[in-house]
Amino acid sequence: MRLARFCGAGLLLLAPLSPLWAADSAKEARALLEKMAQATRTLNYDGTFVYMHEGRLMTLRILHGADVKGERERLISLSGVPREVMRDERASTCILSDNRKVVGNVRARRPYSGALTIDVDRLANYYDFTLSGEDRIANRPARRVAVKPRDAYRYGYQLSVDSATGLLLKSDLINEEGKPVEQVMFTSLAVSDAPPAALQEPCDSEHTARHLKRHEEMASHTMSVDAGWQVAQLPAGFALAEHERHTMRSRTAQVEHIIFSDGLARVSVFIERLEEDDKFTGFSHRGAVNAFGVVVDDHQITVVGEVPRATVQLIGESIRHTAPVARP
Repeated sequence: MRLARFCGAGLLLLAPLSPLWAADSAKEARALLEKMAQATRTLNYDGTFVYMHEGRLMTLRILHGADVKGERERLISLSGVPREVMRDERASTCILSDNRKVVGNVRARRPYSGALTIDVDRLANYYDFTLSGEDRIANRPARRVAVKPRDAYRYGYQLSVDSATGLLLKSDLINEEGKPVEQVMFTSLAVSDAPPAALQEPCDSEHTARHLKRHEEMASHTMSVDAGWQVAQLPAGFALAEHERHTMRSRTAQVEHIIFSDGLARVSVFIERLEEDDKFTGFSHRGAVNAFGVVVDDHQITVVGEVPRATVQLIGESIRHTAPVARP
């Protein structure tokens, strides 16, 4: 009986510590994410990582430099089709394949989520952050951070952040069932005082410069086109991130492409004139990606993103066709 009273008193003493520990954990996790966001932008590094997505495995090399010339990044595929993606502060992007073809202003999907510039203050409104243990990735000690969504409209993350530098070493995308559906993990990483020597512009010829400039001019023109479409309902925190009009390879008509983001998750909306032999309605699913299709006023609407099914459906069913606003 005396032991029971003693244990009971001990539990009462420890009970108030639980919320305090949770608050400290959230505070440390948030500080670690802020360090990660800064490290990704400001450090010089050269690393190799694997990207597992939709049952496929890719190996890539990333080189990042930040100096008086600005921030530069080079992503090189080491498996599959040979290609490179370059990024700089002008946001001009080019892809080179094995035939040295150059394409300007391509918004290539970037599997290395640590390269994203995140706003922790904004994300804290829609995600909870907690420390979730220690890890070791690429022979480097790391601390794990759980990023859990506060609603059913976004996925969560399990992140392993380098204890020494703050760089993201591993990222698991967690679906609504709590299962990992996508993973990025470094196998080697070297951090240096100066940008890596291999970080050089691969598209520096006069021909390529003209090619990229022409694509940039085309993109800046199409961005100003009013779509005449309205998304009446978005999950809390999602806002317009990009909007452009372009022509798909298999289409003759132009396609409206609208991107919404909460600062971490991204959803694309494609709007195009309906072709009778290519109607898509309802849901489609592949790996971490959910898609929802609906037809509105003879237009095919397709909503796609690495978000739960409820998100693409909410956005897709709220899209309305409005009269274009006349521009001076």
